[in-house]
Formats: sequence, structure tokens, C-alpha cells
Amino acid sequence: MNQTSEEGIKPAIKSALSRLSLDRKLYVLSLLAHNLTVSGRGVYSERSDDNETTEKLYTLNEVQHRLSSQLMHIASRWQCSTGRRVH
Repeated sequence: MNQTSEEGIKPAIKSALSRLSLDRKLYVLSLLAHNLTVSGRGVYSERSDDNETTEKLYTLNEVQHRLSSQLMHIASRWQCSTGRRVH
């Protein structure tokens, strides 16, 4: 994904997520995190020695890191607002 198309996608994703309830956000982001791991496996299966594979893995890892951070943030907000414990 090039920088220009990525910049256009980010606001659309933020807008869509902002309209969801906290429990729905948790589900959607968890599903995305799971699908990123599947994508990572596809990159691993290529197992080439070129820099393109390394760059793909780096990009996937960074996206997954940000996603998991958002999941933790949402889960902690949900826990505070409901009094429920999130494991």
C-alpha cells in the first residue's frame, strides 16, 4: 500500500470505528488482529531472502502492534464503564 492510499483509508476507518459501540469495536478490532496473523503466515510462507519480505513483515507487525494497543485501550475503558473485569 502506498502512502497516498494509506492516508485516505485511515480517516475512513477512524470514522467507521467511531460509530461503533465499545463491544462491537472490540469484536471488529479482534477480528482484524486475527486476520493480520493469517496474513503474516502468508508472508512467512514466501521465505525469500529479499528485503521486500522483510518490509512486509515489518509493516504487518507495526499495524498489529497499533491494533493490539487500541484493543487494550478499548477494553480498559469498557471495564471502567461497566465495572466488569476484562481478561
